[in-house]
Amino acid sequence: MKIIAGIYKNRLIKKSVSKKKIDALRPTTAMVRESIFNIINSYMEVQGQDITVCSFLDLCCGSGIVGIEALSRGFKEAYFVDCNKHSLQVLLENIRFIDNKYYNYSFCKVEKLRFLEQKTFDVIFLDPPYKNLQILDIITHTRKFMHKDTLLILELRKSFVFGTPNAFQKCFNKEYSNCQLIGLKINFNVK
Repeated sequence: MKIIAGIYKNRLIKKSVSKKKIDALRPTTAMVRESIFNIINSYMEVQGQDITVCSFLDLCCGSGIVGIEALSRGFKEAYFVDCNKHSLQVLLENIRFIDNKYYNYSFCKVEKLRFLEQKTFDVIFLDPPYKNLQILDIITHTRKFMHKDTLLILELRKSFVFGTPNAFQKCFNKEYSNCQLIGLKINFNVK
């Protein structure tokens, strides 16, 4: 996999491959990543935000390609979270591979997520395993990491029928060959 834009453009990143085929990880494709960052750039422009002062949270990060892409494109900091120990090892190798001395980053297993509970993020990207049946619980849990302008981007299986939880409002839904991207903002009218 290659980083597609920014200061690390064309750098190769290792793909995280699970030891069990049943848990096979599927990295976000270059076409979908390009779309994600086009959406983010448009959103930031409308909000009047400068990404060089923004924070990025990559949940269910796998190899970390989306968060590393965010750093490459100028985000101030990126946080990476995954529950798969092997994915976090590959992520660490990938971060060490890029010249990261200018960036703030942190990564953890999902069980250690409490250390982030006092932090909010400008962009949250969530790409849970397609077989995860607790997607709505995960989405609802992310609310504590959001402020009024946070954009939450979900990558879900194309066939997944998504019902927007009351705590959120849908900004967009874009479909690709095998996945869909859904954008959510927090709905402050709902407690």
